[in-house]
Amino acid sequence: MDEPTFWMLDLEVSRRKSADQLGAYELEDLARIYGRIPKCPRCGSLEFTRQGADGGERRYECSSCGKGYRLLSGTVFAGSKIEPSKLLPMCAMMTYNVPLDMLSEMLGIHHNTALLWRRKVFATVASAQDSVRLSGTVWFDETCTFDWLDPKDHFHKGKQGLSGKKISIILAVDQYKNIVLFAAGKGHPTSKRILDCLGRHISPKARELIHDGLMAHRRLVDELGIPDQVCKSTVKDEESLRAMQLINSFSSWVKRFLSRFTGMRTDEYLQNYLNWFAYLFRIKRQDEKYPKNERLLRHLLLTDAKLTRNYREN
Repeated sequence: MDEPTFWMLDLEVSRRKSADQLGAYELEDLARIYGRIPKCPRCGSLEFTRQGADGGERRYECSSCGKGYRLLSGTVFAGSKIEPSKLLPMCAMMTYNVPLDMLSEMLGIHHNTALLWRRKVFATVASAQDSVRLSGTVWFDETCTFDWLDPKDHFHKGKQGLSGKKISIILAVDQYKNIVLFAAGKGHPTSKRILDCLGRHISPKARELIHDGLMAHRRLVDELGIPDQVCKSTVKDEESLRAMQLINSFSSWVKRFLSRFTGMRTDEYLQNYLNWFAYLFRIKRQDEKYPKNERLLRHLLLTDAKLTRNYREN
């Protein structure tokens, strides 16, 4: 069998697998099944006229600004050559946060392509925490991860706990297991930074705030006007330890998650990984009702997102 014939056969097998797994031969068809509506990527208008098809994809022209576009324009799949049959395996491995080398080998793609797709997926969850509001009893704290290494510091020695050499993370969870977490830069976060990160995510009707009593927490508590309880997790008091168990467990989950990505550029990409953690946490909680792999795929096809390549990344 000559090479062109083999390539066409392989393509047809891939299309058949897509039809069996997803119910559609092409990404455009799947997006239409999921309910994506043609939308101008320039002005956001939903008014359009059809302009035939190009390469099997329907083309549209915006009635407001005249821009031509396709159904998948504005999504991470715009101009993508990824085979639809690889999407569900990719989604499954992404939800388990497998290393890039495994993603590359299992999907038969280059390492850089695997990295690009991980970044594309992260771009779609950039706003995953924007609408989260914590209510009832709310716990909040800080944790740290990774040492920030100065290239000039050849004799760096790691320190215990938060320090100017570590990246801090502000996190909060309520009694209903809703979570938010944000990168807060090097060292201990300031009271302003804590307020900026958590103030808009804690409902004014929350019943109680539980924290470890750091001075930087006081401004958030006073601004919200919500009763608070100070529980030191470092003291040998069983009641305090029980009260802080949920936030301490949450902190441990985040650290274990981030330990898989120790090669990331923490100054630029840490928040992307934290957004991804928050999104995964939410969809895995609802896995029995909505299969997480199909939900992630639907999210990718329906979410407007754009990724700019950064060739400086390792």
